[in-house]
Amino acid sequence: MAAKMPKPAVWDIEAALRDYEETRWREDYRAQSQRPTASDLHALDFIEITGCDLVALARYAFRQSEQMGSTVNIKHAATDELVDVIAQAFVAECADHQRLALDMEWVMSRAVRLLVLRASDAPERLFVSNVWPDHTAEQLAALVAFARSTVMAVAA
Repeated sequence: MAAKMPKPAVWDIEAALRDYEETRWREDYRAQSQRPTASDLHALDFIEITGCDLVALARYAFRQSEQMGSTVNIKHAATDELVDVIAQAFVAECADHQRLALDMEWVMSRAVRLLVLRASDAPERLFVSNVWPDHTAEQLAALVAFARSTVMAVAA
């Protein structure tokens, strides 16, 4: 008796292309020897969020992100909050990085897909893209508003 062949996966071509473009952009950015300055990032319509609490931003981004994929881990499905220890680990992972301040792709079955960049001429200046993959424009606006609201708390 012949072995059953697995069914071919059904692909959403548009989503695959968006993922490819986003992944390629991330890889190109990480591989660049020239890092963009703050004026370069402003020219590319990146949004400045300098001084925000990155741990709080990581937790907020996690809450705003939907679970995705064909297989969602049952243990992760019940998780609505990203605990501080995990959020701090994401921030610590980029602490010594020259270009990245926060890099979150897939976290516990959620498509967080958040990248916070540092300007090369002023590493304390932080920026996010004007497009948040797998999220709406309203969610991006809320993320930026939240990030800017944490600046006051950090400064206080």
